[in-house]
Amino acid sequence: MPRRRQEHLHVMLSASERAALGRLCEASGSTPSETVRTMIVASEAAMGDDGRVPVVVLDRASYARHVRCVRGLGTLVNQATRSLNALAKAVREHGTADHGWELYEALRDCARELSAIGAGIDGVRRSEAAIMGRPTVKGW
Repeated sequence: MPRRRQEHLHVMLSASERAALGRLCEASGSTPSETVRTMIVASEAAMGDDGRVPVVVLDRASYARHVRCVRGLGTLVNQATRSLNALAKAVREHGTADHGWELYEALRDCARELSAIGAGIDGVRRSEAAIMGRPTVKGW
């Protein structure tokens, strides 16, 4: 059950400030009230010991893209692990004498997949490093 809000705030904005608020609302899919409340909560949560509030806000769409990317990488890691486990099982059960070339090709394919996963993980790390050291409000 949402909290009942009993306080009302009237704020005067310049035309450029109102336009900026409109862009934030459009980007986040939120109403002006939701956007302002989110910013208040975020700044309160992010307040540093020095009283400063260096906040990075990810709108819903950006956060969703980030989560989808990270989940996709996790899925790829699971698939690569499953493939390596299947190869290990085949080697244990049948040896490598008759299937050396097939084993080599399968391992080469796994290495290629793992390399692509590594590149994706590096991209995520670089993106997150750009905002490290600053609190991040996600998925509002």
